[in-house]
Amino acid sequence: MLGFIVFFLFDTAVFRSGLYVAVTNPESYAGRVHAHFLWSQQRDAPAAPEILILGDSRVGEGFSAWGAQALLASESVRFFNGAVPGATLRVMNYILRQLDPLARRYALIALALPDYDDEDTPEDLANRQLDLVFLPDLIGLRDCFDVVNSFPRHANHTEALASCLLKGYAYRRDVQEFLGAPWTRLRDVGRWRAHGYHWLGVYSGRNEQLGDVGYDEASQSLVYGPSVPEPRRNALQSELSGVSGRRVSNRDYRLRWLGEIVSRYAESPTRLVLFQVPRGPFPAVFKRAGSPEAVRQLAASGRVQVLDEHLFEDLERPELFFDILHLNAGGRRLFTERLAKELEPLALRPAAAGASTGTAR
Repeated sequence: MLGFIVFFLFDTAVFRSGLYVAVTNPESYAGRVHAHFLWSQQRDAPAAPEILILGDSRVGEGFSAWGAQALLASESVRFFNGAVPGATLRVMNYILRQLDPLARRYALIALALPDYDDEDTPEDLANRQLDLVFLPDLIGLRDCFDVVNSFPRHANHTEALASCLLKGYAYRRDVQEFLGAPWTRLRDVGRWRAHGYHWLGVYSGRNEQLGDVGYDEASQSLVYGPSVPEPRRNALQSELSGVSGRRVSNRDYRLRWLGEIVSRYAESPTRLVLFQVPRGPFPAVFKRAGSPEAVRQLAASGRVQVLDEHLFEDLERPELFFDILHLNAGGRRLFTERLAKELEPLALRPAAAGASTGTAR
């Protein structure tokens, strides 16, 4: 017991105090979360209404906040892309709490869903243990009960409890990497803090495209042209395996975490919007099961707006993607412009206006 107390005090002094998070790998999941928090603090409160876009790497690659500003050629709103690769709704809930502690900073918050269907992934998101690596800087002791019990599978409870009680346990892999090359880490952290926001702002996307790759629905496999090298084929096939096949329902998970976000903004002037990202270059891979129940319930409640599910479907073609999930530079421009034009009038509309702009079937 004495050893645990000593370890807990050390953990509190180094990790819970925020001392270590300052040197977290900026390219890690937790590092990207922390970077967005720092940038949001450093930016002056904009004179115009601000729109926050939240999502995973599909939004990070697909949407450009600076590009949206330039395309609109207007100062009526400001955009901030808070996307974090790998982030799920559980993670986004805690990111929002950190970025917007008073639930009043943003005029509009747009949350990306990979699909409106509850059966949008082969993964049971409620038991996604990877979520824990995002959370060290986002949760405190008071969150332990909720975080642990958000994992239905009892096998995940020990890992979740350890990550919540002992931040050093959650950071253990990052600490090992830091001790292996501390000066390199400090250099990278310094560069990212000084230039990261600008780097992401001017990033225009990747130029590769899947123009020479097709999809055979009968065999559920990719078809390659002669110009596609073997390593590229293997990488694409691996990505396809991760998103195709049997899918599980994440309805309860969505209602839980979207419900948390909606409830937090119930008395706020901030408008909440859900949108479906372009799902991939081959729509047949993402055939719907016809069960968007969570989105339907939220839209019917009148507390969140849902953009039309078909809004970006015409962008789901090979020449606008560089892999199975992510838009390339051309797709990024089209998606950015369309989403920005859709969100700008919503952010400027009085909060008491109608709730839904279209929803899933």
